[in-house]
Amino acid sequence: MLGVILTILKIIGIFILVVFSLILLAILAVLFAPVRYRVSGSISSKEKKYLITGKITWLLGALKVIFSEDRSMVLKICGFKVFKADLSTGSKNKKDKDKNKEDSDKDKEEKYKSKKAKKKIKGKAKKKAKDSKKSGKKYKFTKENFFEFIQSPNLEPGVRSALHEIFVIIKEVFPKYMEGNFEFGFEEPDKTGIIYGVICILQTRLKGMYRITPNFEEEILFGDFTVKGRIFIIIILRSSIKLIFNRDLKKLISNFEVDKENK
Repeated sequence: MLGVILTILKIIGIFILVVFSLILLAILAVLFAPVRYRVSGSISSKEKKYLITGKITWLLGALKVIFSEDRSMVLKICGFKVFKADLSTGSKNKKDKDKNKEDSDKDKEEKYKSKKAKKKIKGKAKKKAKDSKKSGKKYKFTKENFFEFIQSPNLEPGVRSALHEIFVIIKEVFPKYMEGNFEFGFEEPDKTGIIYGVICILQTRLKGMYRITPNFEEEILFGDFTVKGRIFIIIILRSSIKLIFNRDLKKLISNFEVDKENK
């Protein structure tokens, strides 16, 4: 009898261990398996031609999301199509619904204008009362005290740490490889020069065979391109957690308020 009970407990223990191992393996796969993407496009502002295709793969291609030229999206799992959506049709239907809803919302909007105005006045009164009770200096984003705000001793550590984590996220999402030729230009030549300067800085981080040509004479956007990249979810998650629990950033946010009336 005792041997039967031990055998049952052994089987249960092995089953729990296998389930736990599978869960742990799934978590590790989500965090450490890279999400790879590839985006290709052909753009011509003169001909008003904008064709974009893309593919996102995960777990060595077990999961694929494909974006086609006809603005359709297909989801495949282990080679089997499980979902398809027409993004262009969805956008058109949404516009039609918004137009029909807009007419009916106009009448409702007029009825609630007076109520919203009253609530806004009460809210401002409550806010002023709370601000008068609170101690400590608050900074507002206005032209008069902007320089006073940026000279605050609480600003530097909070902004520096926040910018570092944001830079890590952008660097992880930024493409790693590019191919193609691209020509661009704005109506104002100085804007073209500024954008081209930024592109020259980014080119040090972007490998591949490509050529980007600025046009200072006309407004143009023309070219064919292909970009590739990969994203590790663990890096995005780590930087996001650091931003959320950053004490210096929380202290910085608590020391200023946005002046909505002067926007």
